[in-house]
Amino acid sequence: MVRLALIGEAWGEEEDRAKRPFVGKSGLLLNSILGAVGIDRSSCLITNAFNLRPPGNKIQKILVKKAESAPGWPRLAGKYLPPSLVPEIERMRQEIRDFKPQAIVTLGAVALWGLTGAASLGTHRGHYHEWEGIPMIPTYHPARILRSYHLKISLAGDLEKAKKLATGELKPDTLKYNAEPTLDHIAAFYERAKSLGICSADIETSPKVRAITCIGFGTPDEGICIPFAHNDKPQYSYWPTISDEVKALRLVKAILEDQSIAKIFHHAAYDIPWIADVWGIQVRGPIEDTRIMHATLLAELPHSLSDVTAGYCCFPPWKSEWNSSKDSDATSESISE
Repeated sequence: MVRLALIGEAWGEEEDRAKRPFVGKSGLLLNSILGAVGIDRSSCLITNAFNLRPPGNKIQKILVKKAESAPGWPRLAGKYLPPSLVPEIERMRQEIRDFKPQAIVTLGAVALWGLTGAASLGTHRGHYHEWEGIPMIPTYHPARILRSYHLKISLAGDLEKAKKLATGELKPDTLKYNAEPTLDHIAAFYERAKSLGICSADIETSPKVRAITCIGFGTPDEGICIPFAHNDKPQYSYWPTISDEVKALRLVKAILEDQSIAKIFHHAAYDIPWIADVWGIQVRGPIEDTRIMHATLLAELPHSLSDVTAGYCCFPPWKSEWNSSKDSDATSESISE
C-alpha cells in the first residue's frame, strides 16, 4: 500500500468535536476521491498544520501582527505566526518525519506554508516539490472543492500524481534549459528548431512600460530564455551592447517569421499582438494554442499555463521561483466544513 502524508489546515466544527481531521463533509469528499484514485486512507497519515479550531473557521483569527510574531516565519493571509503556535507546526513536521511517508500531499495553502513558507497555492498547486527529500504535491483543500466542485478533477489528479511519485511510477520531469544564452546559443537553437519543424514560444511583458522583457522558446527536450530587460545588469539590459541586443532580436525575428517552424503558444491572442506591436515582428507558420486546446477539452478547469502544466507534467513551480513575492499576500483556504 502507498504511504502518503495528507496534511490539512485546521479543525472545522465536526473535526473539533472528534479531535481528528477530515471527519466532516470535507472528509467524506476526500474519502471518495482517495478511493477513486486507488489510495487507502488507512495507510496514510492524516493530520493538520494546526490541531485546533480557529474562531469562525478563519485562520487569520489565530494569527498576529508582525510585532507580536515568532521570528523567522513568513507572512500568511496578511498576518504572522504567534510564538504560541510554533509548537503546532513543529508537531506537524515531526509527525511526518515519524511516519516516513513515500510522498506528501498538502491540502490547502496553510499546510503548504507550514512546510515551505509559501502562502499561495496559485503557482504551486499540482507542481513537484520536495520536503526533507520527500516528494510533495500541494493541492486544494476539499473544502474548496465543496464550493467549487469543478476543481474536483484537479484534486483527484494531484492525489494520483502523488501516488505515482510514491510508487516510483512517475519521476520529476527534467528539461535542458538555458536562461543566460549567448548569441551563438540562440543561433544553435534556431537550427535545431528548423530541423524539428516545431517549437513553443512564450513572452513575459511589462505592461506599465509597454515592453517585452524576455521570450522563451522550447522543443521537446530543450528550452531557452532570451532576456532583454534585466534588473541586475547595467542600463537594465541583459545584453552588454546595443549591437548584441539588436543581433539577439534579429535571431528572435528569424525564428518567429520562419514559416517552416510551427509555433506553439499558450494564449496566442495575447502574445502575438504584443510581439507585433512592440517588436514589429509578424509570427508566421502554423500556429497552435494549448490554452484553446485545454479550454476545448476541459472547459470547466482553469487554463493558465501553470494549471495546465500541473495537470500534464511533473515540474517544480517555476513561476514562484521566478517571483516568490507573489506569495506574500495570499489568503488561506477556508477550514473544512
